[in-house]
Amino acid sequence: MCLLTLNVRGICNSDKRKKVYMWCENQGADVVFLQETHCTKQRVSKFTSTWKGTSFHGISDSPFSKGVSILFKENIDVNVLDHLEYGEGRVLLLNLEMNGKGTTLVNIYAPNSVQNRCIFFENVQQWIADSAKYLENVIMAGDFNCCLTDMDRNTKTHL
Repeated sequence: MCLLTLNVRGICNSDKRKKVYMWCENQGADVVFLQETHCTKQRVSKFTSTWKGTSFHGISDSPFSKGVSILFKENIDVNVLDHLEYGEGRVLLLNLEMNGKGTTLVNIYAPNSVQNRCIFFENVQQWIADSAKYLENVIMAGDFNCCLTDMDRNTKTHL
């Protein structure tokens, strides 16, 4: 199985969304984890209709930040049992059966500030433990906003 994770920095613009989706398809990924989609309740149908396979979206409370998505390529053998959201567009958890095996997928977009990020991870750890049906088979992906060195940063902002 091929997994792909990508911070898209907003895909509200239909041209950008189509390009991102096409790029993901061209990578041959079976499952795609997107962060910072800026997906709001009003935008879900646009985000869903553009992707050829099945998609799930963590809804942001802001049209300019947060939002996560998990996309499955067309014709993949997946049975999603439930999907749960946490943190107003910061976490999306799917309990599913894929190729006959129980799996929990988690997509995370962590806060930028160190203080908020620490509190977030303390809380989300327990939420995942309580929400995951398949703790023995959890796949977690995302943008954790943690850098090991300054060379890992793609911005001049130091948080």
